Amino acid sequence: MPWWLSAKRLYWRPWASQGDCKPSLPLPHRSNNGGEAAHEYKGGERIMTYRDFVERVANGPWPSEVISNHTATDAAIVMEFLFRHSRDTLRILTRRLSADVYGVPEVVEAAVGFLRRNRDASIQILAEWGVDRATNPLLQRLDAEGFTEQVSLRFVRPSVRDKYKFNFSVGDEQSYRYEEFRDRREALVQFGGEAFASGLVRTFDSLANTTTDAYVESAGVASAT
Repeated sequence: MPWWLSAKRLYWRPWASQGDCKPSLPLPHRSNNGGEAAHEYKGGERIMTYRDFVERVANGPWPSEVISNHTATDAAIVMEFLFRHSRDTLRILTRRLSADVYGVPEVVEAAVGFLRRNRDASIQILAEWGVDRATNPLLQRLDAEGFTEQVSLRFVRPSVRDKYKFNFSVGDEQSYRYEEFRDRREALVQFGGEAFASGLVRTFDSLANTTTDAYVESAGVASAT
């Protein structure tokens, strides 16, 4: 059985305010149904790819089962479907908006499609390290398409960043991809998981109140200004 079909339970401990509040809320049990498999052929029978699996979950009943991902490729697939299934707002708390996830063509095209579907839609990005808007493949394309006003990029202060370890993305306060530890690719994903997603939105908005509009590195020491 592929790793992404095995059952798993994690706990949510996001830092929820400047007061360093750290609630411990259990995520729903990771479901292990859906079981058919990986983009391989076994005995001449085609088995499911991870992309097939995510697509089936995203297009199925909401709230969906809670699924997981472990690699940058998996993360890109999940982000593509978060963009495809969001209507109004996509919030992203990220280290660097890395190209191996956000620069993947399918992700970029899904982001363009998201903003084209609704000219009032927005992508809100909080980055923990420097991101060059002019060269980042996702932001470069969105700006070239005329979506600059719909895409905000702000930076988390290092003093704040050091108080938590997670990263996440949330679509429309309904669907999410949540990394308990930012330095790993392991994440839990759910479409239509409003109870958990709404908590992430509150955390995101709290962090947004501490951010700056520029990120500066000086004398070899990274700092936000």
